[in-house]
Amino acid sequence: MERQELADKLSSLMRLDQDAARAYTKAIENLKRRDLRDSLRRFQADHERHAEGYRSMIRAPSAEALEPAADARGVFLEGMTAIQSKIGEWSALKACETGEKYVNYKYDQVANEDFPPDVRSMIESNYADEKRHLSDIQKRLQVAPSRRRGRAIGLGALGLAAGVVIWRQMAARERSHPT
Repeated sequence: MERQELADKLSSLMRLDQDAARAYTKAIENLKRRDLRDSLRRFQADHERHAEGYRSMIRAPSAEALEPAADARGVFLEGMTAIQSKIGEWSALKACETGEKYVNYKYDQVANEDFPPDVRSMIESNYADEKRHLSDIQKRLQVAPSRRRGRAIGLGALGLAAGVVIWRQMAARERSHPT
């Protein structure tokens, strides 16, 4: 694998983990149960550790330094998690499940690529963490109170609210990271 291709793939994984960590921040802010917040904080810390590991490898002599760019995927994930987390615990967990499914999907896409041994080892370890996150969240969803017992919000209202939050976040990121 060429150095630039390796750096691009690691940069993509780094942004993915950074996006997931920011989404967890939004979920954690709205949860009342300490045990659930603590679990999500551990998952968030895993994502931050993954991102830092990729950042270190990107800046290693064997790869060119790249700074991650903000992207719509991360803004959308963060915005939807923020909105769903305000509805209740079940909705917050569903948002986290959606995010972890996406992260697992992206890790699965790169799992069999021809990476150098040290990179492969890191990706495999991080992928194992992601599988564990998803499994834990899915187990919690099975025992979490049903969303039917909580407040309901119409899909149209949710879509409108998501659009506003996402637009505001993208505007804020654009101001802080002009192209």
